[in-house]
Amino acid sequence: MRSKHLPESVLLASACWAAAVGLELLHQILSVIMGFIDPADLQAAARDAGAEEQLPVDAEQAVDLTVTASILLMGLLNVAIVTVLAVMLWLFVKKHRFAGGGRRLLMVFSLFLALRGLLVFAAQPAGTHVPEPLILLDGSLQLIIAVAAVLGLIFANQRETVEYTGELEDTDDDKKQ
Repeated sequence: MRSKHLPESVLLASACWAAAVGLELLHQILSVIMGFIDPADLQAAARDAGAEEQLPVDAEQAVDLTVTASILLMGLLNVAIVTVLAVMLWLFVKKHRFAGGGRRLLMVFSLFLALRGLLVFAAQPAGTHVPEPLILLDGSLQLIIAVAAVLGLIFANQRETVEYTGELEDTDDDKKQ
C-alpha cells in the first residue's frame, strides 16, 4: 500500500486536506442549491442594475435568466477552484516535482478556509427563505472544513513534510547530526 511509504505528517496532512477539499465541494453544491432556493437578493440586485440602464418593465424573464446564469457560473467557478485544489493535493501526495507548489497553495487556501470558518460565527442570514436546517448544515460544514484545513496546515509545516516535497535540502550540518 502506498501509505506505508509516506511520512506520517504527509499522510495526516493529505488526509486532512482531502477531507477539507471533499467537504468544500459539498459546501459549494449546497451554496448553489441555496442560491436557487432563494434568489431574491440576486434578483433585486439585477433589477437595480437594470433600472439604471432603463431596461423595459417587462424584462422579468431577463432578470430571472441573468440570476440563474450567475448562480450557475458562480458554482462552476467554485467547482473549478476545488478541482485545482484536488489536483494540487494529488501532486503533493504523489511527490510530483510540483509537490512543493501544491503544498504551498494548499497552505494558502487553508488560511483562507480558516478565516472563512471564523466568519461563520459573525454571519447572520437575513430575510432568507432557505430552510434553517440547510443553513445550519452549511455552517457546520464550513466549520469542519476550517478545522481540517488548519490541521492540514499544521501537519504540512512539519519538517518531514517539507523534506518529502523536496523544499528542504539536506545540509551538511543535518547529515552530521
